[in-house]
Amino acid sequence: MKATRPHLARRRKALGCSQDGFAEALDVDRSTVSRWERGDSEPQPHIRPRLARLLKLSVVELDGLLELHPTGAAPATCEPQIAIIAPTGSAVSRAPTETQRRRLCETTADLLQLAGEIFFDGNRYTDAAQCYALAVSAAREASAYDLWACALARHAFIGLYERRFATTVPMLKAASELAGHGNRELSTRHWVAAVQAQAFAGLGDLDSCNRALDLAGQVHSLAGQVHNGGWLRFDGSRPAEERGTCYTRLGRPDLAEGALVEALDQPLSARRRGSVLTDLAILGIQQKDSDRLLSYAGEALLLAQQSGSGYVGRKLRELQGRLEPFGADRRISALSSQIASLPAIPT
Repeated sequence: MKATRPHLARRRKALGCSQDGFAEALDVDRSTVSRWERGDSEPQPHIRPRLARLLKLSVVELDGLLELHPTGAAPATCEPQIAIIAPTGSAVSRAPTETQRRRLCETTADLLQLAGEIFFDGNRYTDAAQCYALAVSAAREASAYDLWACALARHAFIGLYERRFATTVPMLKAASELAGHGNRELSTRHWVAAVQAQAFAGLGDLDSCNRALDLAGQVHSLAGQVHNGGWLRFDGSRPAEERGTCYTRLGRPDLAEGALVEALDQPLSARRRGSVLTDLAILGIQQKDSDRLLSYAGEALLLAQQSGSGYVGRKLRELQGRLEPFGADRRISALSSQIASLPAIPT
């Protein structure tokens, strides 16, 4: 059975681009674009990044768009069939209305992001990535830009924790562009900027990091309910915490300390408090202050043990990898052993 790429053609048309215009932008023949959409050929690897940018997608999303579907078969979307009961008692199946379809896709994207958060906090990154990728597809189907941007940013977050900073930047740029189309009363674009700041910090780019942090800090200018449900929880309590984390990663204790101390005065969850305490402990390492290191790391360790947070445990293991210069201190050796006894990270 012949297979085509209906999603590719649909995306191109949704952006108002003809096959001729598409071909010109990519510097290929119109017949090449036609063959891609018919499923007769594959875009070459060197073209895919440009193709993704033109379609306003990440490379990961582009891979899903290039999947082949048998001719005549309905491409996979979020559209379920709704069963209703006719007056005679017989079951009748009908397609949902456009409004119902979008609501179903939004709900699916929301639930998948929450599921991804659960897997992420349990250090099950492969499962989390799958949830986030599906959430991206569902949000895209609903044209729900805030959900879409958040799902992309959460997917990029996995790259941050695997220290793949450079590969997260394009995905976060796409998330930022999507957030710009979202609800300006929500904090989506500010949260995405905070995640971008972490990527720039990982790359050692202080100037880009500061620009992103400045945008994240503008969340203070929003009024009312700035987040929505479980998929977006970024408000005025977050900028100090994000700034401190970024400056810690950049090795700038002079900039990080004030922000982290300010963050510690906020009403934080165990997960967030453990993260701030671990960053303060890292400052102790950078300042060669073993007492400071032990004090903050001990508090973070206790929170990790009490809450079972894999997120805090992961940060403590990163700290553990920096303890070698203090190897002669028995107290720090004992701390290292306690961190090692935390539940193992799933592979």
